[in-house]
Amino acid sequence: MDTAFREFLAAGGTAVEPPFDIAIGRCARVCDPFGNVLVILDQSKGTFTTDAEQNVIGVEPAGNPT
Repeated sequence: MDTAFREFLAAGGTAVEPPFDIAIGRCARVCDPFGNVLVILDQSKGTFTTDAEQNVIGVEPAGNPT
């Protein structure tokens, strides 16, 4: 995550929100040279689990079969 963030900035992007920890890994928000805001997401700690309506209800740790 942190390397990708630095490389994105070096390539001409700008930071909207620097990397921060989240339940499933790390996240950052960046803006490309055309003004598009993008999310860089590292899911090294797992994935979000959702219910039938796609509401987040928990975290599935990385490496666990679903």
